Amino acid sequence: MATAEKLSMSLAEFLAWEENQELKYEFDRGEVFAMTGGTFGHAELEGNIYIALRNLLRPRGCSVTMETLKVVVEERVFYPDVVVECRAKVELSECIAKAPTILVEVLSESTEMFDKGKKWENYQKIASLQAYVLIAQDRVSVECYERNGHGWRYTHWTQKSEVLVIESMEVQLPLTVIYEGVDVPEG
Repeated sequence: MATAEKLSMSLAEFLAWEENQELKYEFDRGEVFAMTGGTFGHAELEGNIYIALRNLLRPRGCSVTMETLKVVVEERVFYPDVVVECRAKVELSECIAKAPTILVEVLSESTEMFDKGKKWENYQKIASLQAYVLIAQDRVSVECYERNGHGWRYTHWTQKSEVLVIESMEVQLPLTVIYEGVDVPEG
């Protein structure tokens, strides 16, 4: 998130208002936040994980999108970097992820605390969510919260020789693929 706009509106008003905006905005119970531009590293990591997940999951009937779908949780609206949805019918005109299965955020200095805190707290409320993946752009660091029968299991990888595993989705993704073209130190 970036700077808060001094606007006060309901969720329905925000969704209608945002349709006519050139920029993207996140929404938190009446507060509106303009989304800011990213870095080359952020774009590379986001693109790498998008392509890898799309190649793995599209043949299984999942849709994988990058920075375009809103995720609505109660009175909040977020734009994850990558959204995976695995459901039978996805309308091409949809702009809200109805049943996200995997959400991915590429961390930056300005968003890391929010992504690991308030955003994660809200994402846990999504019944369809199976995994939340956080990717650092200043070092090799991939974190994953994966839903299991009793809550969430946390796993952290810090070496390019390791493999991101999301068991419930049968995903195995080498960190070399995620960090391809991004020269950062190992954790």
